[in-house]
Amino acid sequence: MSETLGVLCAKCLVRLASTRAVQEQFEANFHLQPECEHQGRSRSLGRAYLNIRGDAGDRGFRDAVERLLGVALPVQPCTWNHVDRSALYWLGPDEWLLAAGDGAAKDLERRIRDSLDHRFSVADVTGAQVQVELSGPAAGRVLQKSSPYDFHPRNFPAGRCVQTVFAKTTALVAAKDGDAFDIVFRRSYADYLMRWLADAAAEYGYRVDGEELRDSAGRVGNCP
Repeated sequence: MSETLGVLCAKCLVRLASTRAVQEQFEANFHLQPECEHQGRSRSLGRAYLNIRGDAGDRGFRDAVERLLGVALPVQPCTWNHVDRSALYWLGPDEWLLAAGDGAAKDLERRIRDSLDHRFSVADVTGAQVQVELSGPAAGRVLQKSSPYDFHPRNFPAGRCVQTVFAKTTALVAAKDGDAFDIVFRRSYADYLMRWLADAAAEYGYRVDGEELRDSAGRVGNCP
């Protein structure tokens, strides 16, 4: 199961919190360093990803999903809902991506199959997905350098999500409260996209989760 590690230094202009799957591929390039004292302790957050399809117009289906997962099914295009560590992202009129914070993917998939009696499909896609959190005052500018989509806050406020061209691949981007965004993409592009994000963030100064702060020239420095 992929894991997202915890909070980064709040003073950095750009912060990258990567999934454990991404970090395993990047240890040679992004050596993990001890945290600064004022950061607090990081947390490991398990993630299971399930693709869910069903009839959004079926009130019974929507209610059953919410009772089971504790998260309301988003029915408005390009929106997402979350409760605690679980989130549902709108992918299409009858398709959603569930990022669940608790439980193994197979157990969660079985619970869904056993609980829903409406027309639906569910598939475990945990092994194919990785996720990073991009945050900080310059995070929006990094996104604007990476995609033709309009990520300005007036067009992309918290609660919005979109599947879009990202660098030379595609990604699901979701706006969170504050200067923070979740980015979900295919595992096979993890190396490429992490390098892309690091390059796009270099001019602002950035920090990968667990690393020392890097300045605009990519040099490692002390946490401010």
